[in-house]
Amino acid sequence: MPAATYTQEDRIAITTPLGKDVLLLTSFTASEGMSRLFSIQAEFLSTKDSIAAKDIVGKPVTIAIERVDHIGIRVRDLDRALAFYQVLGFALAHRAVGDDVAIIRNEHGVELNLVFNANAGDPASNILMDVPDKFPGYTHIALRVASIPATIAALKASDIAIAQGPVRFGDSGHVSVFVRAPDRNVIELRGREQGVVDGVTPYVP
Repeated sequence: MPAATYTQEDRIAITTPLGKDVLLLTSFTASEGMSRLFSIQAEFLSTKDSIAAKDIVGKPVTIAIERVDHIGIRVRDLDRALAFYQVLGFALAHRAVGDDVAIIRNEHGVELNLVFNANAGDPASNILMDVPDKFPGYTHIALRVASIPATIAALKASDIAIAQGPVRFGDSGHVSVFVRAPDRNVIELRGREQGVVDGVTPYVP
């Protein structure tokens, strides 16, 4: 009976000095904390019993990331959040049972997970963007749009204020507008190869 073949196809792929498919990732955990170095622990399987510790310990190991799968956003009010993201082309795809999570997607397969259990902090402030102290964390998400002028028109028609923009980034043709979701999360709407856009100014950090 031929031996089983182990492969990273349809799995989380990793690259190690040992070569392709020598190690198969079975699990990993990552953690970080204030004033502490980050820590990553990984478990692997292998059909080879001749691997020595010196062949892998301290050597570069990378995980192949194919794309962003989804983004989780904590919100206070699900209905309010759904109404906002509907303007950006998202629709409710699934609402979890027994968990405060609603999955929304757009026609291009972009997925956001709305975690609707926010119950602390100032509703009018974003702790990462609106306070003098600079905490670590994700400051915003950037979503690609086809047309900045059409995006601006849709935002105005839905009474969604533009917090910044339109702004251009160098001479690349990239132009963005920034908006705030109902929970003050920052969303950048970025268009590429935009040509002439009325009212555009250079981006200033």
